[in-house]
Amino acid sequence: DTVAATAFWSLVNNVYLGTQEMPQIIAPQPSAICGNCPNASNPPPDPQIQLDNCTLFSSINCRWIASNTTRYGFGLCRTEPISYDTTQNNKWMAGRIFWEFRIVPTLSSQQYESFNLTFDVTRQKKTNTRKIISGSGDFVDGQSENFPWEDQKDNEKANDDSGYNTSLGQNDNTPSPWGMIYSFDPPGYNILDFNNESLAFVVYRATFKEFVRIKIGEFSTNDPTGPGNIVEGSRASIKNDWHTVFQLRRFSNGLYKMELDIANPSVSFPIKASNSGSNGTLNLSIPDSTSVSTGGYELKYNATNRTWDTSRMVNNIPVTSMNIVEGPPGRWNATFEGIGILIEEGNTPFIANDRFTYSTFASQHPQGKVNEMNLSNQPYPVTLPY
Repeated sequence: DTVAATAFWSLVNNVYLGTQEMPQIIAPQPSAICGNCPNASNPPPDPQIQLDNCTLFSSINCRWIASNTTRYGFGLCRTEPISYDTTQNNKWMAGRIFWEFRIVPTLSSQQYESFNLTFDVTRQKKTNTRKIISGSGDFVDGQSENFPWEDQKDNEKANDDSGYNTSLGQNDNTPSPWGMIYSFDPPGYNILDFNNESLAFVVYRATFKEFVRIKIGEFSTNDPTGPGNIVEGSRASIKNDWHTVFQLRRFSNGLYKMELDIANPSVSFPIKASNSGSNGTLNLSIPDSTSVSTGGYELKYNATNRTWDTSRMVNNIPVTSMNIVEGPPGRWNATFEGIGILIEEGNTPFIANDRFTYSTFASQHPQGKVNEMNLSNQPYPVTLPY
């Protein structure tokens, strides 16, 4: 290992991951003016944090910034306009983390260049994200990926490194005058149901290892056209474990559909699955939480006798059912498997086979529904029961 002889190492100088337990840090100051993202004035930039990568600066200050102006921490964020929503509303639930590594010994940029030394902050991840579609109780695959060594690959291989990709801009690998290099990551999930999947719930679980590599010569991952997830250089830091985990629940059929799911159990906002002009409403509640388990449900209208059939569905087949009779006129009220059901007819009546779907989620995780981003001493167990 020719790099080991250089005796360079890197230490975590600071890591910013909170909006409450620590003061919100002030905005990074780029060493050059970034035209697509003006320098922040509130709060003013910190002259001790210099970023050479304008895309990273823009990601923190203009792309992933939250409507409350926080730049780091767990919660809603991403106010940048996108094709689905050009407003500056929050569009993402995430854990935003900003790492500051200090190169030791600390030299001037000219001295690093004279040794032909380059650095790269990189990352490994293990994810196990699942979705429940409205009307179903099944957890379907959202995104699952192992650490590289779990798939018989090199244990130093990155699998969450976009390189210098200008659209993401997650790293600044050029040492600042104080010997600092940086990385930023906002892992999470959109709250708009971009793909119109009729989502009822999302369970997002991701655990990461953040570390620094060193190389004599240029990193391919630092080339804008270079590859990202490859074994390259030698490791120059410990692997730092951190994670982001949370649950989302459908709470609306408007533009913003998903919210943080903190109740256990919980019920999703119903979706009208029939394409009719009827404008009645369905309201769901949980009067008996002890009777609620994870499941999918369908409500179907019988126009002949003006009743609703509610059924627990397994593989699109009803396995338990109950008939809800009308009373008073235009109103149906019942409790089925712990869920309170209140249907009210609108001024455009229900028609035959009008249908609603919804789902319930009762977590079997030992700690219930965990919603957090945090550092840890080992990988978060993303494969525990949902």
